Amino acid sequence: MKKANCFKNCFLAAALMTVILLFAVLVVPVNAADGDNNDTPESIGSGTGFGAPIGIAVEADGSIVVADLGLEAVVHVNPISGNRTIVSNASTGSGTGFRAPIGIAVEADGSIVVADLGLEAVEAVVRVNPISGNRTIVSNASTGSGTGFGVPVGIAVEADGSIVVADPGLKAVVRVNPISGNRTIVSDTSTGSGTDFGAPLGIAVEADGSIVVADPGLKAVVRVNPISGNRTIVSDTSTGSGTDFGAPLGIAVEADGSIVVADPGLEAVVRVNPISGNRTIVSDASTGSGTDFGAPLGIAVEADGSIVVADRGLEAVVRVNPISGNRTIVSDTITWQWIVP
Repeated sequence: MKKANCFKNCFLAAALMTVILLFAVLVVPVNAADGDNNDTPESIGSGTGFGAPIGIAVEADGSIVVADLGLEAVVHVNPISGNRTIVSNASTGSGTGFRAPIGIAVEADGSIVVADLGLEAVEAVVRVNPISGNRTIVSNASTGSGTGFGVPVGIAVEADGSIVVADPGLKAVVRVNPISGNRTIVSDTSTGSGTDFGAPLGIAVEADGSIVVADPGLKAVVRVNPISGNRTIVSDTSTGSGTDFGAPLGIAVEADGSIVVADPGLEAVVRVNPISGNRTIVSDASTGSGTDFGAPLGIAVEADGSIVVADRGLEAVVRVNPISGNRTIVSDTITWQWIVP
């Protein structure tokens, strides 16, 4: 049974990585002003270039932190200059090295928690000291009791400090005790009522404590009752009006309660009305100015309401004006434009 589960989870992890990386294969550096790929591309911010920025979060001081699959690292981004600093990787900080850091969130005390779907070949939630970069296993097969992770991808922190994880391998939302590492299923096929998850990837917590999940398998945003585990479709093809989701991956909640989703299938940021489920394009190739998205995967909201996106296709952090949809590169190695030859 253990071998079968390992095979299943490894297969799912490989499939997930394939899907994520396929969103970013045809990228050609061009001058964003005139489209000439013979020009020398510009870069924004100094420091190690992104490898594959996937997850994104905002710290209390406004700094941006990114989970970078390609660098196997957590990267700190100055929100003004775009300068990049490695917070934690194999050479920075002690503890077990990352293998596949995907999801990222910030705890109340400033510690960073990361969902790693293959840390030393064992799925885990890892806590990172934001100053030293030291890594501590919060929960994995050897730390904490409860159902083992399948493919931990999305991660968020609840008001009481508990950690919630979106796990497409288990098709579940899992709660992790931040001290003991004990894992409890919040919602899955056997826990809570409502439509079963298809592939829960992104996760965020609303002001009232409800959990919202971006599920590309259902092409939906799903709300989960944090106590009962009951699942309610907030927005999908049949719920709410507007452009249908392509592949909703990243999810965050704005100050007014609106939900914003990073959708690489649409190459867009989509706003969802949390009551009606109506979907509005905030920013895409036809909405807002600036470099078009390549593969927007992670999403977070800054204190002033601006939206920041981790874009695997552009290998960049992009800031989106929440009203106009205008896109500004905050940090990248090369200013790319997404084109298909």
